[in-house]
Amino acid sequence: MNPNAGFIASMSTENVSKSETVGETSWVDRTFLFVCAHRRIFLRTLILVLFLLLGVGGSAHWKKYRMGRMQEKFLAALESPDALQRFAGHYRTKPLGALAAYMLGNRALRMGEFAAAAHHFFAASGILSNTEFDGVATLAAAVASIRDGETQWAREKLTRLASDEDQISVVRAGAVYMQALLAYEEGDLESARTSADSIAHLPSSGIWGTKAAILAAALR
Repeated sequence: MNPNAGFIASMSTENVSKSETVGETSWVDRTFLFVCAHRRIFLRTLILVLFLLLGVGGSAHWKKYRMGRMQEKFLAALESPDALQRFAGHYRTKPLGALAAYMLGNRALRMGEFAAAAHHFFAASGILSNTEFDGVATLAAAVASIRDGETQWAREKLTRLASDEDQISVVRAGAVYMQALLAYEEGDLESARTSADSIAHLPSSGIWGTKAAILAAALR
């Protein structure tokens, strides 16, 4: 059983407003607020994925690079953003470097520094490319990029995630949902409905499936 199958699905549907309709607040803004509100869940999932990956095939890697010492440095780096930035730069090819970069992205997101957030998330995804960590971090980078106005870059990443059948379902669902939001913002309501409806066919779509159903209903 995929240990990440419950990612985001574990979130209570109570987090989705029952009165959420197409109206005054942009759907993109609402989704951005949702991601911010649940960034801790994203982070916990990334930590889980990271250690599962290392546990499966990384024991030799940990020994080779004296991971115990690296872990100590990582914990010390959590004391300040500057220290975490230095750690991420120094270990930019290591799994803990990816986690540090992702945490920097979370901080930038909270500060409203969307370009910086996208940069850190994308850096995190590149360290463990072609893994579940890559997908989660890339989705976060796309959301931050949309907030920064870089929709073309985000669209390319969302398309890759949405069409990747090897990607975990909840990441694919998140990517398709963001595509639906972009289509809605551009006035392409038919594409928005199609994308939102397609999420229902993805297993374990979690909260994204619930939000997509609300969007699809509002667009009918």
